[in-house]
Amino acid sequence: MSADYGRVKGALRGLGLEDSLIHLWHYCRLTGDGIPLPHQYRHIDGRGVHIRLEKHVFPHQLDILGRELILHADRSGKPSVRTLASWNDLARAMSALYYYGEAVFDGDKEGGVMLTLHRIAHQQLPRFSRLSSAKMGRYLALYRFHSLAPFFETQIGIDVDTYFVMAFAVISASAQRPCSNRLTDYSVLGIDPGSAERFFSRVVGTTDEIRKKLIDDQRLGDCWEYTFNALHFKPLVAFDADHPERLICPLPYAVESRLTEGIFFDIATKGAGFEKAYGDGVEYIIGRMLQSLPSTYSVSKSVKQRVGKLEFAGADFIIDQNESRAYIECKAKRLALRGRVAEKLEDLRSEIQYLANAILQNYRNIDRETSEPDATSDARCRLFSIVITLEDWLLFSNVATDMLERLVTEGLEKSGLPADLKQRVPYLVFGAETFQHAVAAMTIHPMSDVLGGLGAPQYEGWAPSTYLQTCFPDVRTSSIGGFDKDFNSLVHSLLSDARMRRNKTL
Repeated sequence: MSADYGRVKGALRGLGLEDSLIHLWHYCRLTGDGIPLPHQYRHIDGRGVHIRLEKHVFPHQLDILGRELILHADRSGKPSVRTLASWNDLARAMSALYYYGEAVFDGDKEGGVMLTLHRIAHQQLPRFSRLSSAKMGRYLALYRFHSLAPFFETQIGIDVDTYFVMAFAVISASAQRPCSNRLTDYSVLGIDPGSAERFFSRVVGTTDEIRKKLIDDQRLGDCWEYTFNALHFKPLVAFDADHPERLICPLPYAVESRLTEGIFFDIATKGAGFEKAYGDGVEYIIGRMLQSLPSTYSVSKSVKQRVGKLEFAGADFIIDQNESRAYIECKAKRLALRGRVAEKLEDLRSEIQYLANAILQNYRNIDRETSEPDATSDARCRLFSIVITLEDWLLFSNVATDMLERLVTEGLEKSGLPADLKQRVPYLVFGAETFQHAVAAMTIHPMSDVLGGLGAPQYEGWAPSTYLQTCFPDVRTSSIGGFDKDFNSLVHSLLSDARMRRNKTL
């Protein structure tokens, strides 16, 4: 199939940008959250049969549509004959995107189908991490951490609690309507105009600004579908140069992700102790999760070990229950964009090497501890090596899991560690959210069953999140770590204060 990008341009050029972004919001709410379309959307086929749009269009495809609309839709503001409210015009646009994505797919490229599956996982699976009080509270707790909060406040220009109050308000508004006003008075929430403006400056972009970024990042090869969408960095669009206060949110999910995991890119600082503060913050929230384990568990920190003139800190946490023990290494590093898009196999390999190094670091910790003269009890223990990253690396495709396996095996050989260490102590990699689920399961079931189940033949190749949702679907994850209480307390406090302010003005 010949790849003709002109077909994409032609399908979108006759559509008005402002109206299209509003239609896109409605379609996102339908496909992502099941919110019915307004009655004026009449999608009828040639036989007069109602078309269920959510059966034909998926959230990740709307993400691509939003990106391409910014690039090619009509920005003049003049009335347009064609509209995305029409099934025929929407179908033409979606067909053009589908056609081009199929045309540029290269199954013979190094990595082949498995590399594409890796890209698909990073494009689609994050959407299954739904916003909740626990998720908001987890990031609130992270950035409230004593050594991280000063970096946050310096870079963002407002304090952590004010930021999360604004984030809550803006996410709520973007879920209710496509349009908003940058000049909204947030004083009822205790937020002054200056703080609100500093908040919006991070997430609002003009169409020209967003379009330029999309052009700079565009790839027309087999990575076309998966390249970075600037609407995820500036999810609120100031579409009218004469009225920059008027905003459209075409992709509600992008607002949620930008204001939670995406805030990292605003506060990341080279040097000045940021990396240590961030790493300590991640360790802190994992430690809070472990505090939710019942008294049948023992959670401890490793004692520093000295070998010759060298001192080793050991694992971040050690969990014991009966004759099972888990050594936990916490890592703040996330899979970089180039590893998610993986234009070349080497782009992924260089990122996976970091994860392999973390696993090897933990294996060295375990080997030192189990080699101690008084470590005879470890011989009877079922041991696990766990690496927990703040954001899930989504090791979904064989191209990623096999690559990690090879790099760990090679690293064990080069390090002179016992060849059977990987068999005796299986390694597991969790994102923090998935580990929250694992801890919830461990509050009810033995650790050996929860962690050991991943190694069972019937679950070989399963992502930890899929395994946990399948085998432990009914456990209560929201209370693990108490993050939901942190966020709910903040919201209840601001609502109480808002009522008091309103009563004073009456």
